[in-house]
Amino acid sequence: MEIRNPDIRYLLCGMSPRGTNHTVIACGGGYDWDPHPDGGFLVGPLTSGYYEITFLLPLSMQQRSAA
Repeated sequence: MEIRNPDIRYLLCGMSPRGTNHTVIACGGGYDWDPHPDGGFLVGPLTSGYYEITFLLPLSMQQRSAA
């Protein structure tokens, strides 16, 4: 992400410092915003053992259905 898309924001899911699955907004190779008031971002993968990334795309990129 950091090299190919350094300015693209995405949702990154992992384990919070409070021991629960948590989602933050990341940009490039770092964190951009943590919605929890205490912050802390992520300390490890989800309980499944994986991180999850979700990309946000503009609606204009949505595939149009055939009429």
